[in-house]
Amino acid sequence: MSIQKKTAVVRLFAVTAVSALVLLSACAKPELQEPLLPTAPTATLRAHYTINIKALPTIRGDQVVFAREDRRALGRGNSYPKDALPALYDESTKTVDIARLDKNLQWHLDPKRKRYEECPLKGCGTNLFNMTGVPPEGEESDGAEAPPPSCVLSTVENSFKVKETGQWRNVNGFYSQEYVATWRMVTQDKQKRKDVMELTLTYWNTAETPAIRDVWRVNEVFSRAYYKNVADGSLFAQLLPLGQYLDIGAMVGQFGPQLNGLSKQSDFQREISKLKGYPVSIRTVLTSDSKSCPEERKSAEAPKEESKGISFSGGLSGLKASAESFIKGTADKIAKDKAQKSMEAKNAGKPIIDYLYEIYAVGIEQVPDNAFQPGPQYQIVTRR
Repeated sequence: MSIQKKTAVVRLFAVTAVSALVLLSACAKPELQEPLLPTAPTATLRAHYTINIKALPTIRGDQVVFAREDRRALGRGNSYPKDALPALYDESTKTVDIARLDKNLQWHLDPKRKRYEECPLKGCGTNLFNMTGVPPEGEESDGAEAPPPSCVLSTVENSFKVKETGQWRNVNGFYSQEYVATWRMVTQDKQKRKDVMELTLTYWNTAETPAIRDVWRVNEVFSRAYYKNVADGSLFAQLLPLGQYLDIGAMVGQFGPQLNGLSKQSDFQREISKLKGYPVSIRTVLTSDSKSCPEERKSAEAPKEESKGISFSGGLSGLKASAESFIKGTADKIAKDKAQKSMEAKNAGKPIIDYLYEIYAVGIEQVPDNAFQPGPQYQIVTRR
């Protein structure tokens, strides 16, 4: 496995796992819709979360999810430190995403500006759901083979284990038991220099109740129907078949331990089935330590342009300008290297991702139908 392919696999899994967790959540006093009749029983979940990504500002937020068998509304409110990259982040952002299987549509609401975007259920623009993996017409392969990777990695360990720790504590009023799940992947180069990637999920699970089982059932029915509508035949389905998609949902507590129609024949499924109860707190930590192919890494990280030396052409004025440019370029490189080393030292030992997600309310509630559509105060800005 090449460095590029291994990195892509790690990123895909991390993004998928974290995305699956985020899809369970929702916003402090979220701006869904004002309660209006008629109402209907709806699976409801409210949670807080904190996301730390290496070298980036901490993101804190609150989320709420309303779900029925053919629709889901997810409200999210993120807040950032006031000095955190103001050009990239508002001080606080709120969004509402609504998926309607019955209309084959999704809406993305901006509560602050009271506007929304309408897209097909598969999404706007190009994405994994509306790609088939077949090259578009006129872009067929010319038959040329890609050059072999300069660094070839082999997998020496790929394990997933769940263990019960015997610890108990109160989480937002839920008496909960601790479980720790660890996915560990180790690869090495020809010189047996290893890369170690480890994903650790710490669960605090509370006992099942009839309301929790109802929430699980609604989520499973919706998720299966959503997958069938948007993923069947797509590139997404090739990368993440239905069974694996549901496995990840079970791993983050979206479904119960016994999924309808799924066997527990794989090692992963047998380990996941060890989780008992409903997770009201999940902490996800991704770490990575890379030692393989240092020459290739150094070459990939090397600057593409080098500072030019002092030129004696152009007389004294040319020499003066050349010397000033050389000194400035050297000073800039020293400052850049110093800043890079300072950043690396500051983040040394920190995980790539540290994501804490905690539920404070879950159950079946009477929710108005208008929670699943843009309100009359919203103006459409895009329809595709």
